[in-house]
Amino acid sequence: MASVSVKNLEVSFGSLKVLRELNIDIRSGEFVVLLGPSGCGKSTLLNSIAGLLDASAGQIWIGDRNVTWEEPKDRGIGMVFQSYALYPRMTVEGNLSFGLRMAGVPKPEIARRINAAAELLHIENLMKRRPSELSGGQRQRVAIGRALVRDVNVFLFDEPLSNLDAALRTELRVELKRLHRELGNSTMIYVTHDQVEALTLADRMAVMHRGLIQQFDTPRTIYHHPANTFVAGFVGSPRMNFLKGRVEQRANSFAFVSDQFVQPLAQYNFVNATGSGDGAELGIRPEHIRIDPDQGTHEATVELVEPMGAETVVWCRLKKQTIGLRLEGDQSFETQQTLRLTFPEQRLNMFDSNTGDRL
Repeated sequence: MASVSVKNLEVSFGSLKVLRELNIDIRSGEFVVLLGPSGCGKSTLLNSIAGLLDASAGQIWIGDRNVTWEEPKDRGIGMVFQSYALYPRMTVEGNLSFGLRMAGVPKPEIARRINAAAELLHIENLMKRRPSELSGGQRQRVAIGRALVRDVNVFLFDEPLSNLDAALRTELRVELKRLHRELGNSTMIYVTHDQVEALTLADRMAVMHRGLIQQFDTPRTIYHHPANTFVAGFVGSPRMNFLKGRVEQRANSFAFVSDQFVQPLAQYNFVNATGSGDGAELGIRPEHIRIDPDQGTHEATVELVEPMGAETVVWCRLKKQTIGLRLEGDQSFETQQTLRLTFPEQRLNMFDSNTGDRL
């Protein structure tokens, strides 16, 4: 078992500061996903933990050891890259055993580790094949197996599924989740820009932007209670709807007031103080908007309908702004149709217009 702790980490390439005083504590046995757009610093953070990049400042701890300046081979980690990086002239068995043979591990122990990894990954019948005889999913399983045979407690994955087609990504996501459960005490840190992978795999996920962690929490909390407008807009597809306005005090509670409508906030739990007249953005996810022909308080006009099988995405014009609705796939709509909508108060998210932080 091994925890991973990153303390005030900075990584710079010349004058470009990629990570800035970054802190994250990953518990032993946890599956943590680093999520963010290209260039946010997630792979830089993973490579720093692996020892492939030097820290400009700060410390990296694995378990009770400060490994900031240790070589990658001495950190007790196994790493799986986006590219399979398999030796083309070796069989699967040869690829799995190569690192162990170079390290002088006894042959009986090599055989034990290879057999255990092959059984976990369901590749027992592939051991005599070469990489050219394998599918993309099988090659990625072998790449994961090469990390597993190292018998370490921390595994690092750098976008390992991005080269696979959609069906294979879904299959291997399930396999990785199962693998984490069966390994028990292993800590896994996984980099991706795919929010579906993050939401389905993670015990906790860190959403990154511009070299900083914007929010580090469970997928459920991040999805339903995003810390700021970046997290709210990045996580979720279609993205969260945002409406600009201001907060005003009405009677004994607050209300969100915009050019389009007035939305009561009597049931909204503010986490940061706000004052009457302060600029705000109301956020609501497309699947949380309800169509209510009788009591709907917001009138919108259908502009575009996207049937997607199990669900339908409907884009509507609400006064001067376009909003998206995600509805069950068996419903049908026509362009220019008028819908009366309700925004459930318990599903609302309020953000400060200036800072973007959650109110």
